[in-house]
Amino acid sequence: MLTHYIIPNLIVIVLSLIMIKKWGIKAIPTFVSACLLYICLFTLKDKTSYPVYFIILFNSILLIPVSIFIFLSLKRQNNIQLLKEWTIWIPVATGLFSSLIINFFIYDGIESFLITLLIAPIFESLLFHEIVFNTVKDKYPEKKEIILFFGLSFIIAILHGSFRLKDLLFRTFGFFILYLIKNSRRENSNFWLIVLIHFLVNLICLILDLITMGK
Repeated sequence: MLTHYIIPNLIVIVLSLIMIKKWGIKAIPTFVSACLLYICLFTLKDKTSYPVYFIILFNSILLIPVSIFIFLSLKRQNNIQLLKEWTIWIPVATGLFSSLIINFFIYDGIESFLITLLIAPIFESLLFHEIVFNTVKDKYPEKKEIILFFGLSFIIAILHGSFRLKDLLFRTFGFFILYLIKNSRRENSNFWLIVLIHFLVNLICLILDLITMGK
Protein backbone atom coordinates (compact mmCIF):
# COMPACT_ATOMS: atom_id res chain seq x y z
CA MET A 1 0.00 0.00 0.00
CA LEU A 2 1.40 3.35 -1.08
CA THR A 3 -1.29 5.43 0.63
CA HIS A 4 0.65 5.65 3.93
CA TYR A 5 3.41 7.40 1.95
CA ILE A 6 1.41 9.51 -0.52
CA ILE A 7 -1.41 10.87 1.67
CA PRO A 8 0.73 12.34 4.51
CA ASN A 9 3.01 14.00 1.96
CA LEU A 10 0.09 15.48 0.05
CA ILE A 11 -1.27 16.91 3.31
CA VAL A 12 2.11 18.47 4.09
CA ILE A 13 2.30 19.90 0.55
CA VAL A 14 -1.07 21.60 1.00
CA LEU A 15 -0.06 22.99 4.42
CA SER A 16 3.23 24.22 3.00
CA LEU A 17 1.55 25.96 0.07
CA ILE A 18 -0.88 27.65 2.47
CA MET A 19 2.07 28.87 4.55
CA ILE A 20 3.79 30.12 1.39
CA LYS A 21 0.73 32.24 0.61
CA LYS A 22 0.56 33.65 4.14
CA TRP A 23 4.33 33.97 4.61
CA GLY A 24 5.97 37.26 5.50
CA ILE A 25 9.63 38.03 6.02
CA LYS A 26 9.75 36.88 9.64
CA ALA A 27 12.11 34.32 11.12
CA ILE A 28 9.66 31.96 12.85
CA PRO A 29 7.05 31.44 10.06
CA THR A 30 9.84 31.17 7.50
CA PHE A 31 11.69 28.53 9.52
CA VAL A 32 8.49 26.58 10.26
CA SER A 33 7.60 26.61 6.55
CA ALA A 34 11.09 25.42 5.65
CA CYS A 35 10.87 22.61 8.22
CA LEU A 36 7.49 21.46 6.91
CA LEU A 37 8.81 21.33 3.38
CA TYR A 38 11.96 19.54 4.54
CA ILE A 39 9.92 16.88 6.34
CA CYS A 40 7.80 16.56 3.22
CA LEU A 41 10.88 15.76 1.14
CA PHE A 42 12.40 13.13 3.42
CA THR A 43 9.58 10.99 4.82
CA LEU A 44 10.20 7.67 3.08
CA LYS A 45 11.61 5.99 6.18
CA ASP A 46 10.08 2.51 5.98
CA LYS A 47 11.78 -0.52 4.48
CA THR A 48 9.09 -1.27 1.89
CA SER A 49 10.59 -1.80 -1.54
CA TYR A 50 9.14 0.68 -4.02
CA PRO A 51 10.13 0.78 -7.68
CA VAL A 52 13.01 3.18 -8.27
CA TYR A 53 11.03 5.09 -10.90
CA PHE A 54 8.22 5.67 -8.37
CA ILE A 55 10.58 7.03 -5.71
CA ILE A 56 12.35 9.36 -8.17
CA LEU A 57 9.06 10.54 -9.73
CA PHE A 58 7.27 11.17 -6.45
CA ASN A 59 10.22 12.92 -4.84
CA SER A 60 10.51 15.08 -7.96
CA ILE A 61 6.88 16.08 -7.51
CA LEU A 62 7.60 16.92 -3.87
CA LEU A 63 10.31 19.32 -5.01
CA ILE A 64 7.70 21.55 -6.67
CA PRO A 65 6.29 23.25 -3.53
CA VAL A 66 9.82 23.56 -2.09
CA SER A 67 11.00 25.22 -5.30
CA ILE A 68 8.02 27.59 -5.27
CA PHE A 69 8.74 28.51 -1.67
CA ILE A 70 12.41 29.14 -2.43
CA PHE A 71 11.61 31.27 -5.49
CA LEU A 72 9.02 33.40 -3.68
CA SER A 73 11.25 33.77 -0.62
CA LEU A 74 14.28 34.89 -2.63
CA LYS A 75 12.10 37.26 -4.64
CA ARG A 76 10.69 38.89 -1.49
CA GLN A 77 14.20 39.23 -0.11
CA ASN A 78 15.39 40.81 -3.39
CA ASN A 79 17.87 37.97 -3.72
CA ILE A 80 16.61 36.25 -6.86
CA GLN A 81 19.94 36.90 -8.63
CA LEU A 82 21.39 34.09 -6.50
CA LEU A 83 19.74 31.55 -8.80
CA LYS A 84 21.39 33.13 -11.84
CA GLU A 85 24.97 32.75 -10.62
CA TRP A 86 26.93 30.25 -12.71
CA THR A 87 28.92 29.09 -9.67
CA ILE A 88 25.83 27.31 -8.33
CA TRP A 89 26.37 24.70 -11.06
CA ILE A 90 29.67 23.62 -9.49
CA PRO A 91 28.06 21.70 -6.57
CA VAL A 92 25.14 20.65 -8.80
CA ALA A 93 27.50 19.06 -11.32
CA THR A 94 29.71 17.46 -8.68
CA GLY A 95 26.69 16.07 -6.82
CA LEU A 96 25.17 14.55 -9.95
CA PHE A 97 28.49 13.16 -11.18
CA SER A 98 29.32 11.63 -7.79
CA SER A 99 25.87 10.03 -7.53
CA LEU A 100 26.27 8.38 -10.93
CA ILE A 101 29.83 7.18 -10.22
CA ILE A 102 28.90 5.64 -6.85
CA ASN A 103 25.75 4.05 -8.28
CA PHE A 104 27.45 2.41 -11.27
CA PHE A 105 30.77 1.38 -9.74
CA ILE A 106 30.30 0.96 -6.00
CA TYR A 107 26.72 0.43 -4.85
CA ASP A 108 23.28 0.29 -6.50
CA GLY A 109 20.80 2.84 -5.16
CA ILE A 110 20.81 5.96 -7.33
CA GLU A 111 17.81 7.60 -5.65
CA SER A 112 19.52 7.63 -2.25
CA PHE A 113 22.69 9.10 -3.68
CA LEU A 114 20.81 11.81 -5.59
CA ILE A 115 19.03 12.84 -2.38
CA THR A 116 22.21 12.77 -0.27
CA LEU A 117 24.64 14.36 -2.72
CA LEU A 118 22.47 16.63 -4.86
CA ILE A 119 19.03 17.43 -3.45
CA ALA A 120 19.98 17.71 0.23
CA PRO A 121 22.97 20.08 -0.14
CA ILE A 122 21.14 22.38 -2.57
CA PHE A 123 17.73 22.56 -0.91
CA GLU A 124 18.92 22.43 2.71
CA SER A 125 21.40 25.21 2.03
CA LEU A 126 18.78 27.32 0.25
CA LEU A 127 16.13 26.80 2.92
CA PHE A 128 18.25 27.07 6.05
CA HIS A 129 21.48 28.87 5.13
CA GLU A 130 20.17 31.40 2.65
CA ILE A 131 16.49 32.18 3.18
CA VAL A 132 16.28 31.65 6.95
CA PHE A 133 19.67 33.34 7.43
CA ASN A 134 18.45 36.45 5.61
CA THR A 135 15.37 36.63 7.84
CA VAL A 136 17.57 36.66 10.95
CA LYS A 137 20.65 38.71 10.05
CA ASP A 138 20.70 42.30 11.27
CA LYS A 139 17.37 41.79 13.04
CA TYR A 140 18.93 41.01 16.44
CA PRO A 141 22.09 41.88 18.39
CA GLU A 142 25.09 39.80 17.28
CA LYS A 143 25.20 37.60 20.39
CA LYS A 144 21.48 36.83 20.10
CA GLU A 145 21.94 36.01 16.41
CA ILE A 146 24.66 33.47 17.22
CA ILE A 147 22.48 31.81 19.88
CA LEU A 148 19.56 31.73 17.44
CA PHE A 149 21.75 30.19 14.72
CA PHE A 150 22.85 27.46 17.14
CA GLY A 151 19.22 26.76 18.11
CA LEU A 152 18.21 26.53 14.45
CA SER A 153 21.12 24.17 13.79
CA PHE A 154 19.96 21.90 16.61
CA ILE A 155 16.40 21.80 15.22
CA ILE A 156 17.73 20.98 11.72
CA ALA A 157 19.81 18.17 13.25
CA ILE A 158 16.68 16.74 14.92
CA LEU A 159 14.83 16.90 11.57
CA HIS A 160 17.35 14.43 10.15
CA GLY A 161 15.68 11.76 12.27
CA SER A 162 18.60 10.31 14.24
CA PHE A 163 18.50 10.99 17.97
CA ARG A 164 21.82 9.41 18.88
CA LEU A 165 23.93 11.95 20.75
CA LYS A 166 26.86 11.55 18.35
CA ASP A 167 24.68 12.25 15.29
CA LEU A 168 22.91 15.19 16.93
CA LEU A 169 26.19 16.82 17.95
CA PHE A 170 27.80 16.23 14.56
CA ARG A 171 24.89 17.69 12.60
CA THR A 172 24.24 20.54 15.03
CA PHE A 173 27.81 21.78 14.94
CA GLY A 174 28.04 21.09 11.20
CA PHE A 175 25.06 23.30 10.37
CA PHE A 176 26.19 25.85 12.96
CA ILE A 177 29.64 26.13 11.35
CA LEU A 178 27.96 26.75 7.99
CA TYR A 179 25.94 29.54 9.61
CA LEU A 180 29.16 31.04 10.98
CA ILE A 181 30.77 30.87 7.51
CA LYS A 182 27.69 32.52 6.07
CA ASN A 183 27.72 35.14 8.83
CA SER A 184 31.35 36.02 8.12
CA ARG A 185 30.50 36.76 4.48
CA ARG A 186 27.45 38.97 4.77
CA GLU A 187 28.35 41.18 1.84
CA ASN A 188 29.43 38.31 -0.42
CA SER A 189 27.43 35.22 0.48
CA ASN A 190 29.37 32.73 -1.73
CA PHE A 191 26.32 30.47 -1.56
CA TRP A 192 27.95 27.90 -3.83
CA LEU A 193 30.73 27.47 -1.25
CA ILE A 194 28.21 26.61 1.49
CA VAL A 195 26.58 24.04 -0.82
CA LEU A 196 29.94 22.60 -1.82
CA ILE A 197 31.04 22.15 1.82
CA HIS A 198 27.68 20.52 2.59
CA PHE A 199 28.10 18.19 -0.40
CA LEU A 200 31.65 17.19 0.58
CA VAL A 201 30.60 16.36 4.16
CA ASN A 202 27.69 14.25 2.88
CA LEU A 203 29.99 12.51 0.39
CA ILE A 204 32.54 11.62 3.08
CA CYS A 205 29.81 10.31 5.41
CA LEU A 206 28.27 8.30 2.57
CA ILE A 207 31.59 6.71 1.62
CA LEU A 208 32.27 5.82 5.27
CA ASP A 209 28.80 4.23 5.51
CA LEU A 210 29.41 2.20 2.35
CA ILE A 211 32.79 1.04 3.69
CA THR A 212 31.10 -0.01 6.95
CA MET A 213 28.39 -1.88 5.04
CA GLY A 214 31.11 -3.63 3.02
CA LYS A 215 32.60 -5.02 6.21
